[in-house]
Amino acid sequence: PDKFTQTLRSSGKEPVENTYTGVPLSAALLAVDQAILDNTSAVIVKAVDGYTIAYPIDEVLRENHLFLVWERDGRPLGTKDEGGSGPLLVIPRQDEFGQRWCKFAIEAELR
Repeated sequence: PDKFTQTLRSSGKEPVENTYTGVPLSAALLAVDQAILDNTSAVIVKAVDGYTIAYPIDEVLRENHLFLVWERDGRPLGTKDEGGSGPLLVIPRQDEFGQRWCKFAIEAELR
């Protein structure tokens, strides 16, 4: 797994910097099947609260960009019911603001 520091910037709140542990989303998908991304144009990530976001395949494959994360500051993210942001979190590292982060992630669909 990779560890990296990322600052969450959102409107109306002070920026928050944390250290996350995770892997590139593409690596997680390719670990399931080396050909899984063939003929895929987007990866749709769904969250337990109904939030859904589509990441175009060029973003999924961009180096050091989309990460599937399970720890923040060395501790599990925790579930929505526990007041956390997990079980998984998708972070687009090269985006300046956090509106495209997907907390509570539970499913990925390839299209």
